[in-house]
Amino acid sequence: MTDIISILDENFDVIKFKEELIQHEDVKILSLNYFSHKILEKNKLSHTLGDLYLSMEDKSLIDDKSIDITTHWYNQDLLKPFLIYHGINLGSLIELELSQYLLSVYKKTISVIRIIEKENPKIIIVSTSINPFLKSLCNTKKIKIILLENLKTDSMYFDTINVKSNIRSIPISITFSRKNYLKIKNIFDNITKSLFSINCNKLRYEKSILLLDFNPVPYKILLNELSKLDKNILLLNQRRPAMWNLKSMQIVRNSKCTVINLNDFEKYDHNKIKTEIIDLTDKLNKMFELNDVFENIFIFESHSLWNSIKNTFAETCISRFTESLRRITLVEQMFEKFDISVILEWAETGQEEKEIITVSKKKGIPSVLLQHGVYPNSLTWNKFARFLAHFPHPLISDKQAIWGEITKNFALEHEHNEKDLMITGSPRHDEFFNFNKIIKNKGVILFATTGASGIFTEGSTTDVHIKFENFVREVCRVAKKLDKQLIIKPHPQPDSINNLLDLIKEIDDTIPIIFDTDLKELISSCELLITFNNSTIALESIIL
Repeated sequence: MTDIISILDENFDVIKFKEELIQHEDVKILSLNYFSHKILEKNKLSHTLGDLYLSMEDKSLIDDKSIDITTHWYNQDLLKPFLIYHGINLGSLIELELSQYLLSVYKKTISVIRIIEKENPKIIIVSTSINPFLKSLCNTKKIKIILLENLKTDSMYFDTINVKSNIRSIPISITFSRKNYLKIKNIFDNITKSLFSINCNKLRYEKSILLLDFNPVPYKILLNELSKLDKNILLLNQRRPAMWNLKSMQIVRNSKCTVINLNDFEKYDHNKIKTEIIDLTDKLNKMFELNDVFENIFIFESHSLWNSIKNTFAETCISRFTESLRRITLVEQMFEKFDISVILEWAETGQEEKEIITVSKKKGIPSVLLQHGVYPNSLTWNKFARFLAHFPHPLISDKQAIWGEITKNFALEHEHNEKDLMITGSPRHDEFFNFNKIIKNKGVILFATTGASGIFTEGSTTDVHIKFENFVREVCRVAKKLDKQLIIKPHPQPDSINNLLDLIKEIDDTIPIIFDTDLKELISSCELLITFNNSTIALESIIL
């Protein structure tokens, strides 16, 4: 038993917390996640990791609870009428993002319950995003609670966009708000469109193939092969620019792709979209007044989480659903303008892809999902398959282009139709098989890092993050001891998961960090590649 404990997540005010600590003796401090742990560590405040109180059964419960709510809340009888637009339930479009948010919320919730059960405190000092839940819990258990206000509310995964690049040899990582990033992307798209004289009104053929959010550089051969068909190749990139450097611009130009932007279709329906967004916002605001319904959805052990998450949940839904309304209307215009015979995509669980494929199905336009990485085949991943476009769950694409027999057999084991599976090899790896320039530098080690997944509880605990940091430190230490030149190639995870730039700067700021590069050249120039977490770069190294 501990008389006084403090429970903190990442948004606590360090100054106010220290002021509160002075007024008490022997406070046991507990961090609820990796980010609060790092803040406490930086401020030299001794603490215990809160998620160490979770059992394996707890972790499984967190996963199940977040999945269940993510996939069912929008089909509640009283909520569904507010969410339907053009026959599409808008709630179904944000499952990927919402599942990760709810995983974080329920991980905090169940950690707090287990901490209180074990420590049995008389007083709790808290600063968390679930303060209202904690207050209700402490009142029931007759525990005195001291509430410290959080600096900011929780956010969703895609509220910010992290962009990484190299300016000469200098690694740059910048995080934008979602709104500002999309503004910058639209400006960039318009500039490249004007420079390259891309004109959708001068297409060469009647039929078109639509590619969704493809990076032209790794798919250079595929784009060139598609350009030999008697069809227009339309490239629609909604999350990242289709062209961002000279190489990508050359590939798009040489493959005769036409880069399109949904904004180009807004002139047809601008006033209609504006009116419908106002109407939808009003409907959603009324929906979120149904507190009894949402309190029941988010109840846990007789205490509701709704008051803790209402603002974040409601604001995100209104923002994402009005975005979807606009894009769905513009996608319908796009399908009216272009006679699209097939859609190629590689990330069908994204909100933007779901919108397009859902509309395309109503118009009878087939879609094909290209396998783009190594599929995890551990049973652990199966219940998250719907968020990963993974074969243990039914896919929304009509056909799947897969690498080979192993993937095919894996899909068949999970009751997928053989007629929907096309063995095509991996278009993004064709260049690896044809690459002959092997120059191994005996003094260079390439270290390709992949941090915590954030998909399920066991893969996102503070301990997992700490092990990742320690592994990175140890590789750097050994490389230096062996007098080897280490090159870091981070996985394109956002800084909010693992801020590798800060970690390497702390370890040794002379170690090169490379974001943008030709992987074939980079891997071939090194004598050894170190990676972990089943990264596809391991496969690329084996190919070479």
